[in-house]
Amino acid sequence: APEYNAGLGAFTMKAETMQRLLLVNDWKLNTFVNHRQSKILNFVVLIPSKEHCPLVLLDDNGQPTSSSFAFPEWGGVSVLCPREASKTQQAQGGSIPSYFLSAGDLTEVVTAFTMQIRQLLGITWSLATPPSWHYVGVVGPVPYWEMDLWHRQLVAKMTGQAIQATVKLHQLLQQLPAMPVSDGIAYTIARGINYISKTSRSGFYSFALERAQVALKQSENAFYDESLLAQLYFPE
Repeated sequence: APEYNAGLGAFTMKAETMQRLLLVNDWKLNTFVNHRQSKILNFVVLIPSKEHCPLVLLDDNGQPTSSSFAFPEWGGVSVLCPREASKTQQAQGGSIPSYFLSAGDLTEVVTAFTMQIRQLLGITWSLATPPSWHYVGVVGPVPYWEMDLWHRQLVAKMTGQAIQATVKLHQLLQQLPAMPVSDGIAYTIARGINYISKTSRSGFYSFALERAQVALKQSENAFYDESLLAQLYFPE
C-alpha cells in the first residue's frame, strides 16, 4: 500500500511495485476489432483512490520518477491524480466516482500517451532537426515527415530480412542439390522475389511498406516450409 511521505507531501510507492500491480495481461479489454487483421494498443488512465492522492512513484534510489509506463505490444498506462480543481461526483448508490478532469489533467494524460505511442512504434525525436520541424504537418502524435521516415526505415528493414531469407534458402539448396522443391515452394520463392523487386519501384512509402510485408512473408514461408525442414532433418 502507498506510504505517506511528509517531505513530498504525498503518498509514495515504488515504480517497480506499481508495474507489478499493473498485470496488463490479466486485463480483459473487450474490443470488436478483428485481432487477426489489426494490432491492438491499449491506453489506460489509472486514478488512485482519493485516500491515496496525490500519489508519487519513486525509482530505485527513492527519487520521484515518471508515473507512466509503456508495455511492449500491449500499450501504456498513465497514473493520474486529478488536480484539486477537478470535481468529483459520487453517483447515488454507486461505488465508482466520476471525475470531471480539467484541461490540465487531460493535457498531462495526452502528453504521456503521445510519448508512449512514439516509444511503442520506435519513433524518437531526432536531435539533428530543429524543434520547429517536429510540428510541421502534424498528424496525431507523429508529424507526417516522421511517419514517412518511419515507413522508409520499416521498408528497408523488411526488404533486408526478405532478401536475407531468400539468400539463405538459395545457399541451403546449393548445398543440398538433391533436395526436391515442390511447385508450391517454387511459386512462393518466385512471388517473394517479385515483391522484393516491386518494393523498390512503389513510388510511395505506404505502397512500398505493403509490398515489403508481402515479400517478407513469402520469403519466410518458403524458408520455413515444413516439407523442406522435414527433408533437412530427416533426408531419408
